[in-house]
Amino acid sequence: MNVNLLSFEELVETFTPLIKSQIKQLQRPELYDELYQISLIALWEARTQYNSKKGQFSAFAKMYVRGKLLNHINAEHKYYLRNFTIEQEIFENIPAHDYKIEVSFPFSRVLPLLSKTERIWLSEYYEHGKGPKEIAQQYNVSIDTVKTWRKRAIAKLRFNLKASEVLELIDRIRE
Repeated sequence: MNVNLLSFEELVETFTPLIKSQIKQLQRPELYDELYQISLIALWEARTQYNSKKGQFSAFAKMYVRGKLLNHINAEHKYYLRNFTIEQEIFENIPAHDYKIEVSFPFSRVLPLLSKTERIWLSEYYEHGKGPKEIAQQYNVSIDTVKTWRKRAIAKLRFNLKASEVLELIDRIRE
C-alpha cells in the first residue's frame, strides 16, 4: 500500500481500527475524544515521516501512534502529580463553613475562582495574619500543603487581576 497515494480521509478510514485498539488498550475511556484527536495527528505525522525502505507503513503507524498516546498520558500524569498532590483526606479535615473575605479591592472577581483551600489560606493569612506553619497546624495538614494553597491562590490572583490591583493587594497584605 502506497500511503502517499491515499487521501488523509482514506488513510483515517483504513487505520481507524488500529487507532481504536490502541486507545482501548490504554484503558482511559474518559479521555477517548482527546486520545482520538492525538491519534489522528500522530497518523498524519507518521505519514509524513514514513520511509518505505524501512518496512511496512502499518507497523510504523502503530508504533508511532502508540508512542504519541503514551507520551501524552505520561505528560498528563506528570502535570497532575505536580499540580494536584493534595490527598482527599486533607479536605475531610477542613471545616465545612465557607470563608468570606470582605475587602474593598476586587477580590469579588477572583473568589469564585479560588478553591475552598485557597480561600482558607487567603482568609487565614489576610484576615488573621497567620503564616503557613500556623495554618498547617490548625487544619492538620503539612506546611508544604499550605504553601501549595498559597501558590495556587496567588497564581489565580495574578492571572485574573490587573497589575495595579495585584500591587494594591500586596500593599494591603503587608500592612
